[in-house]
Amino acid sequence: MQTQTTPALLPGMAIFLGVGLVILDSTIVNVALPVMAQDLAVSDAAATWFVLCYQIAVLTLLFPAIALSSLLGSKRLFLWGTAIFVLASAGCAVSPTAMWLCVFRVLQAIGGAGILSVNIALIERVFKGSALATGIGYNTATISLAIIAGPALAGFILLHASWPWLFVVNLPLGLAAFAVAARCVPGETVPAITGRDVRSTLSLLGISILLFAGFFGALGVFSWGLPLESLNNFLFLGLLSFWLLVRQQRTGRLRLLPAHVLGNRPFLLSLACTLFCFIAQSATVLAMPFLFMEGLGFGIAETSLLLIAWPALHSIASLGSGRLSRVLSRRILVPLGIALCSLGIMLLALVPAPSLVRMALIVALCGLGYGLFQAPNETATLMYAHEHDRARTSSLVSFTRTFGQTLGSMLTAGCLLWNPGSYDLPFVCAAAAGGIGIALTLLRSIMVRD
Repeated sequence: MQTQTTPALLPGMAIFLGVGLVILDSTIVNVALPVMAQDLAVSDAAATWFVLCYQIAVLTLLFPAIALSSLLGSKRLFLWGTAIFVLASAGCAVSPTAMWLCVFRVLQAIGGAGILSVNIALIERVFKGSALATGIGYNTATISLAIIAGPALAGFILLHASWPWLFVVNLPLGLAAFAVAARCVPGETVPAITGRDVRSTLSLLGISILLFAGFFGALGVFSWGLPLESLNNFLFLGLLSFWLLVRQQRTGRLRLLPAHVLGNRPFLLSLACTLFCFIAQSATVLAMPFLFMEGLGFGIAETSLLLIAWPALHSIASLGSGRLSRVLSRRILVPLGIALCSLGIMLLALVPAPSLVRMALIVALCGLGYGLFQAPNETATLMYAHEHDRARTSSLVSFTRTFGQTLGSMLTAGCLLWNPGSYDLPFVCAAAAGGIGIALTLLRSIMVRD
């Protein structure tokens, strides 16, 4: 019997495959960082750039891509993003040096930003009416599966081939997503692009690049060892760019943050909680391969199994959090989840031991807690958002998640830079970020009863 979601499955699969590749490509590299650092003759701190340059570029381009989708159309931007992502993946696979690898990782991020900026809008177009919740559920499941598959696939590839094959896997999957999306995803009619539209888009892109260059440059003084004398210059650039952004948003056609978002304090608190919890998650996940392989002497296979424990328990907890929320309210479940995750992170710092079982249990505790936290927190976040602007608010959540992941990666990079060979500091800092997340969830609970 054909259901309402049946006609949407084929175009939906193309959308989910594109999103899955973007997420997969961020998780699949983490396991290989120590190996890539040795092969490309760079330090551990420098190897984190293979992740950081991708995350920073996605973060910088996500909002301009969201604005650009209203001019080019969601389907066209998805196709362009997928094509760029596939071509850049081929470039990553043949990169001879660390510099060229970072260049192609940035190109990957350009394509990834195009995909992530329109996936919710395309899901709303494909999954009509009551099937929309199913489509969003499939999208969430795709992200979780991609996170799980990344470490496992990386471990398998590195046991049988070299690290460039981590990027080759994107080629057939990306081409399949492009072909199916081009044929099956419905398009839309977009107005003719005017010169004013082009100027507004280029202005927003330029301001976004300058804003994040100033912001991350200032943080880079501590995370990447940039000269301290450059701090004032980066701060000035960031403040100037922020002023230009505010001015552009008041007068330009392309609006990023509607007034109802800026005035929604529970929604903003939920975003802040998401930010700090993803800082904790990203810093921990990036630091774990170095702890396991270089600190505790585990091999690639053991490290891959340990990294799988987090997303595996995360997925199980996420599935069970729906039923558990009927017994425990989100006021209890959300802070409880991030508290368990923070406890697991602290245990990684305090009791590291070359015991595969002990480390697996600690990592599983992190994943369990994060799974109990994330699904109820995202439900609360979307509940506070305006239903008529779901696509833009969902994109804002994606931006916050990527921002937190980037800051977490910079946190670990700074710890490895200033304390090489000491692997406990990233976990202590990550646990502190988790503690701030707990405080924010409690503050939200006081303000609004979930």
